[in-house]
Amino acid sequence: VGGMRPKELTIIGARPGMGKTAFAGHLTLMAAKQGYRVGLFSMEMAGDAIALRLLTATAFDQGHPIAYEAFRKGTAKAHEQDALFAAEGAISQLPIDVHEGRGLSPSGMLMAAKRQQHAYALTKYPLGLIIVDHLQKIRPDRDCRGNKVAEMTEISDALQKMAGQLNIPIVALSQLNRAVEGRNDRKPELSDLRESGSIEQDADTVLMLYRHAYYVKKKEPAQGSPEHNEWYAEWTACKHKLDVHVTKNRNGSEGRCTVYFDAPSSALKD
Repeated sequence: VGGMRPKELTIIGARPGMGKTAFAGHLTLMAAKQGYRVGLFSMEMAGDAIALRLLTATAFDQGHPIAYEAFRKGTAKAHEQDALFAAEGAISQLPIDVHEGRGLSPSGMLMAAKRQQHAYALTKYPLGLIIVDHLQKIRPDRDCRGNKVAEMTEISDALQKMAGQLNIPIVALSQLNRAVEGRNDRKPELSDLRESGSIEQDADTVLMLYRHAYYVKKKEPAQGSPEHNEWYAEWTACKHKLDVHVTKNRNGSEGRCTVYFDAPSSALKD
């Protein structure tokens, strides 16, 4: 797709469990390492939880695969804690600002982003990217009387305008509706954007994420059963695959690619 460009809105759509937040974390780390300040608005997860995901992803990149869940449960081993401290040292100076945006409206988000842009305008790391996780958790500015389509129309239009006003790219994560679960292959399409309204119209780029491993894992038979070996072979073949489908590209062609994804550590790589 040629990268993320100023004034453009990119939508990342997927069902729960497909890796949206991990994908957003990967974009955050890559942009920050290139010298762009990233404003990550987490509308659902706490800032500490987001930070931990960034740390485990960084540790994985340093050759230390550590399960995010182990630290959440307090079961991480001593060597894993050491690896996480090393990862903290690696990213502590990166220009990443995590905002707990629960209850924020588009206008509130714009004000926060403008303050951030002004504060760092003349520094080494000016604001270069806004990521929103996720679209459906933004509170609309006006009362749409429960009309979800109208709410999403307002919110997606506001994000597109925000990208233009700030002159930076904006990436927004979006949930998909349940129609995906009713198809045999469960691969998402552009029409699956929940309460889509004008989301697909406002977006310059739409990426859909799909992990076959998520559904294979749910079908695991009892260990020792005749079916388990066959299931394990299928699981091993797909457990690190994340399919990315470009379902809209205003300035180019559509297409698909597959990237390496380590779900326990929320890490992606080629």
